[in-house]
Formats: sequence, C-alpha cells, structure tokens
Amino acid sequence: MFGNIMEKAQEAQKEMRAKLEGIHLTGDAESGMVRITMNGNRKLLDIHIDNELIIRGDKQAIEELLTTAFQRALDKADALHAEEMKNTAKGILPNIPGLF
Repeated sequence: MFGNIMEKAQEAQKEMRAKLEGIHLTGDAESGMVRITMNGNRKLLDIHIDNELIIRGDKQAIEELLTTAFQRALDKADALHAEEMKNTAKGILPNIPGLF
C-alpha cells in the first residue's frame, strides 16, 4: 500500500511540474515599467525594463525596481506552487479528517 502511494506521489509530482512549467506569472514595479515573468516552477523567463528608466540612467532605482518586481513574481509563483502541492496531496493521501 505504501509503495503504491509513493508511486502515485511521484507521478502526481511529475504532472504538477509539467503543469506549472506552462503557467506564466508576472511581477511588476513602477506601474509596469519593470516587469519580471517566471513560470510556476520559479524559472525566470523574461525581464522587461522600460526605455524611459534606462534613459534616466538611475542605476540604483532600476536595481530596486528589479528587486521589487522579482520578489512579486516569486511570491506569486510560491503561492501557486503551494496550492498545487496541496491539491496534489489531496488526490493521493487517504481522506483523513482535518488533514487539509
């Protein structure tokens, strides 16, 4: 029985990773002037910096905005990942009251 649960868990985790790979999440800062896109597996996909910020040439501001946008995207990816893990576990583990 335990071996069967482990096999189901491994398969479900593989399916979850594939699903999260195709979900794109965006974090932005300064009304979208800096945008970070990552997938549900927390893989960085794209960085956008508006030309206006580059023209201004304020390196420190750009770095701060990148950090903010990255953290916002990562927070979204973490929340999505946690929710998917919870849903995956519900489908595998026995129905024990109060577990989820």
